[in-house]
Amino acid sequence: MMPRFQTLFFADAYPVVGLALLSITFVANVVTLRTANAYDIESFAEPNRRVDLAANEPGVVDALHVKEGDTVNTDQLLASLDVEVLQSQMDVFQFRARATGGIESASAELNLRQRRLETIQELDARGHANQAELQRALADVQIAKASLQNVLDEQKVMNLEAERVARQIRRRQVYSPIDGVVIKVHRQLGESVPMNQPEVITVAQLDPLRIHFPVSAADSVRLKNGQRVQIRFPELDASRTGQVELVSPVMDAKSSTVSVTVLVENKREPLIAGTRCILDISGTLSPDTDGEPIADDVLRKRTERQREMRKTSLPSSAR
Repeated sequence: MMPRFQTLFFADAYPVVGLALLSITFVANVVTLRTANAYDIESFAEPNRRVDLAANEPGVVDALHVKEGDTVNTDQLLASLDVEVLQSQMDVFQFRARATGGIESASAELNLRQRRLETIQELDARGHANQAELQRALADVQIAKASLQNVLDEQKVMNLEAERVARQIRRRQVYSPIDGVVIKVHRQLGESVPMNQPEVITVAQLDPLRIHFPVSAADSVRLKNGQRVQIRFPELDASRTGQVELVSPVMDAKSSTVSVTVLVENKREPLIAGTRCILDISGTLSPDTDGEPIADDVLRKRTERQREMRKTSLPSSAR
């Protein structure tokens, strides 16, 4: 019985040994890959800004002046809701504000009252005027001046009403706040825009591109605000020099990484937002050395300073 038992034992052991060897080989490969790309950090390029443009009031889309993919400029009119009623109101106010008949009538009445007052004052100077008539003439002039002022005030009110309606019309129009590209049109002609879903058009600013890299705390000492870095875009077979906008002063406790924001100029030969990109920490450029790689001793000093700061921030019992 013993030979059979030994045969079965070794037959079952071979796969175990093979699996162990396979596991060792797999671990070795992983370590090799991580060592080869120790300074490569992947992320995805995003638009610098992405704005969902909405109408301030509900209504029906009356005009679309752009389509998806169009390039737009700041303050460019992109879409309009129905403003027919408001436009009619503004036309009425503007017409009444431009009307001059009331002003001419009140001015003529004032001139007449002033001439009559001057005549009575001349008679009063020679002692031929009644004081009651003089007082009445003075009051008539004041009334005529007030009537003219009422007409002028009414004209100003009409101008203000026209401006108010113009602002209401603008609230029903969608303007671009940035230079960018239309990436989505949410509403088509004739569609209603409700208050709970007011988005009409989405515009993205693609120059520059914004990239957020999760960098380890140890590698983050190689970077600082304003520094130039090399960014690779494997799918596009392209490489760009970016500039560090912000090295976050706060580390994410869950991932033990520091968020580093990089801006990449995107005017010439535009890159596609959403493309995978790689930050090579080993190829970072120092703004203090005219583009030369940061020296290892500088990195070592920065690391030592950070360690000292961490030690001093810990309570004495935890050191």
